[in-house]
Amino acid sequence: MTRFILPVLFISFSLLSCSRDSKTVWTIGMEDGSSADLALGPDGFRDFLARDFGFED
Repeated sequence: MTRFILPVLFISFSLLSCSRDSKTVWTIGMEDGSSADLALGPDGFRDFLARDFGFED
């Protein structure tokens, strides 16, 4: 019985995964080589370090 069920499940899941449209849920920045759309870019990193964020005083 499992000889029949496992191949059928594998083929079913394979076909279902191929038939769905891929949809981007979220991204980090744009693929344009610029850091302008990021929180620390282009000059925000220096302000981030100036506040000593993440270090214990």
